[in-house]
Amino acid sequence: MSQLHNYLLGPFRVTRDDQSVIGFESDKMRALLAYLLIETDRPHRREALAALLWPEQPDAAARQSLRQSLYILRHTLNPARADGGPLLVTRQTVQLNPANATWCDATHFKALLAACKAHSQQRSGHPARCLECIERYQQAADLYQGDFLQGFLVADSREFEEWMLLERESHHRQMMQTLGRLADYYEEVGEHEQSLGVVWRQLKLEPWHEEAHRQAMRLLSRTGQRSAALAQYAACRQALAGELALAPARETTALYERIRDAEPAPGGGAPPPSEPLPGGSAFYPLAATPLIGREAEVTAVVEQLLRDDVRLLTITGPGGTGKTRIALQAAADLHAHFAQGACFVNLAPIVDPGLVAAALAAALGVKERPDQTASAGLISYLQGKEVLLLLDNFEQVADAAPLIAQLIGATSGVKVLVTTRVALRLRGTHEFPVPPMALPDRTRLPPLER
Repeated sequence: MSQLHNYLLGPFRVTRDDQSVIGFESDKMRALLAYLLIETDRPHRREALAALLWPEQPDAAARQSLRQSLYILRHTLNPARADGGPLLVTRQTVQLNPANATWCDATHFKALLAACKAHSQQRSGHPARCLECIERYQQAADLYQGDFLQGFLVADSREFEEWMLLERESHHRQMMQTLGRLADYYEEVGEHEQSLGVVWRQLKLEPWHEEAHRQAMRLLSRTGQRSAALAQYAACRQALAGELALAPARETTALYERIRDAEPAPGGGAPPPSEPLPGGSAFYPLAATPLIGREAEVTAVVEQLLRDDVRLLTITGPGGTGKTRIALQAAADLHAHFAQGACFVNLAPIVDPGLVAAALAAALGVKERPDQTASAGLISYLQGKEVLLLLDNFEQVADAAPLIAQLIGATSGVKVLVTTRVALRLRGTHEFPVPPMALPDRTRLPPLER
C-alpha cells in the first residue's frame, strides 16, 4: 500500500511512492496540512482553523475558504480511499486520520528523541552512552534537512507565523542537543573525524556556538591539523563578535594558546604530527602512507614550481583523486628551495572567505595587531621571506582568490600551491589537472599468489 511522506524539516514537500505530490494551489493549503500533521493530539474545530489561516476575512468567508481548501487538499492527497484518506473531516472538526498511515519527518524526529529520553529514564543511564540511543540520534540527525518549514511564509496570519516559529525553534534546539550528544560520543570512542563532521553541522546551524568551536579546535589539533585548529579560533572570535558582540571565553582562549604553543589538548591528545622543516620555521603534516602511482604527477608539479615565472600553481580535480597527497609530496621535495620552508593550511573547516587571511596568519604564527587587518599583517610578515604556501581545499572559499593575488603581488619570494575542485580564474595562474589513476594492464597482472 502506498504511503504519503510529508517533509517539513527543510522546504515543504510531500511524496507518494517517491514521486512528488502536486496540486497544492496555495501556501494556505500547505500551512493547513503542516498544522494538522504536527497538532495530532485532538480534533480541530473548523471555525478555529478558519480563524488561524484566514484571520483577515469575515467569518463566513473564512469558513468558505477552509471548505474549499479541504476539498482540494483531500483530493490532492488521496482520492477515493476506503478509510477516508489522510484527513478525517466532519461537519464540525478536522484532524489527521488515525486509521491512515501517514509519515511525517518532523513527528518521527521527535518520536526518536522521545524514545531516547524514555529509555534513559527507565535505565537511569546517560542516553549519549547507549548504543541504541546513538543509533536513534543518528537517524534523527539524518532526518533534519533544514529548519522547520524552511523558507515558508504566510504573511497575513500572525497566529500561524507564531506557531511556526515556535515549532522551528523547538526542532532547532533539539537538533543542536542531538548533534552535541553525537559529537561527544564519537569523540569519547576515538572517532575524531566522525565527531568533526557532526561539529561542522552544529556550527553551520549556529556559527556562534562557542562550545562547538572549542570541540572543533580540540579535534583538529588531535588529528594533526594544527593550523586549522588555530584558524578555528579566529572563526569563533569573529562569529561571537558579529552575532553576540562578545569575546571568546577564557577557556576558549586558553585552548587556543595551548594549541599555538604545540602543547597537547586536555584529555591526553598527542601533539600534532607536524614537524619544522630544515629550511625554516614553517611546517606541513607528515603523510601517513607512502605515495604510490602518482610519482609522475609530483615530478610535474615540482618542475613547474621551480620555474621563475610560476608563482601560483593550482592542482585541480574532483574529490578523491589525490590532489592533497600530490601537493604534500611536492612540498616535501621543495622545502629546501625556500629559506622559510613550506607551510600547509587546511581550509576544509572554513566556509567564510573572509577568514582565509586569519587562517594563513595563524598557520605561519603571525602575531595579531589591533591596528592592522589580518591580510595586512600577513603581507607585512611575508615580505622579504621565501616560503611555499600550500592551501588545501580552496574550492569552498574561492571568493578569497584575490587575497592570493594580493600576497603574490606584494612579495617576491612567496609561491602558492593550491588544491581545489574549481579553477581560480586569477591572472598568472598555472593549472595542473590531476588525471585519473591509470588501471593496470589486465593481460599482465601478477599471479594471484602474489
